[in-house]
Amino acid sequence: MLELTDISYYYGEHEALANVSMNIQRGESVSLLGANGCGKSTLLRILNGLIFPSSGKYMFGGEPITKKSLSKQAFSNRFHSRIGFLFQNVETQLFCTDVYDEIAFGPRQAGMSERDVDIRVKEIISLMKLGGFEHRTPYHLSGGEKKKIALASILALSPEVLALDEPMNGLDPKSARWLCEFLAKQNALGTTLILSTHNLDLVNEITKRSILFSEEHKVAADLPTLEMLENIELLKKVNMVDEHYSSYALNYLPRRHID
Repeated sequence: MLELTDISYYYGEHEALANVSMNIQRGESVSLLGANGCGKSTLLRILNGLIFPSSGKYMFGGEPITKKSLSKQAFSNRFHSRIGFLFQNVETQLFCTDVYDEIAFGPRQAGMSERDVDIRVKEIISLMKLGGFEHRTPYHLSGGEKKKIALASILALSPEVLALDEPMNGLDPKSARWLCEFLAKQNALGTTLILSTHNLDLVNEITKRSILFSEEHKVAADLPTLEMLENIELLKKVNMVDEHYSSYALNYLPRRHID
C-alpha cells in the first residue's frame, strides 16, 4: 500500500533521512523506533504529503505522491481522506471553536451534506465515547482529551491508514491504555497503523512489525516487534535503550514459543 524507494530528506544541509526504503502492506501495524532526531517524524510527514523527499520515490496505492500530484485538488482530497495523521503536538491541528465543528471539519471539506455530516459526527462521538463534549472548546480540554478529539476528527473521514507521531506522549497511564486498546481494535478492523513511539511498554501490544532507525538516519533493522524488543544489543547500538532495559526485557516481555 505504501512503497518508499531510496528516500532522502535534507533540512538545509542537515540530512534527516538517508536512502530509506520500505514497503507497508494494507492492514499492517508498524512501529517506527529510534532515538530522538533519527528521522521518524520526518518520515511520517513525507508519508502524509506534508513535505516531499529531497530524492527518492514515494508511492501510495500504486500512485506517486509528489508536489505535482498533490497540486491537483481532486487527487489531494482523495489522498488525504485515505491517510490520517495525528501530530505529536495535537494543538497544531485543533482550530475550531467547539468539538462538534472540529470533527465535522473534514467531512464538510470533503463535500458531504450537512445531514450526512451530522450522522458522521454522531457516529464518531459514539465510537470514541465523547458524548457531552460536542459544544466544549478544544482549547480548554486536557491533553488527553485534546488528543482524543484530534483523533476523532481524523477518523471522521474513515481513513485506510492512520499515521501517529508519538501518540502516547503527554498521556496519563489510563489514557495511554485506552489509546493502545483503541488502536489495536482499529487495526483488527483493517486500518493500517504506522506509529512512531518511544513507549516500548506498549509497542508490542499495538504493532506486529517494527522498523528501527539508526542515528545516521538509516533503517537499521526491520523485524517482528517482539523480536526487535528482544534484541537488546541492537537497541543499545542505536541509542534506543540503556543497560536497565535488559532487566525489563527479561522480566516483562512475553516470551516466544520455540517449537
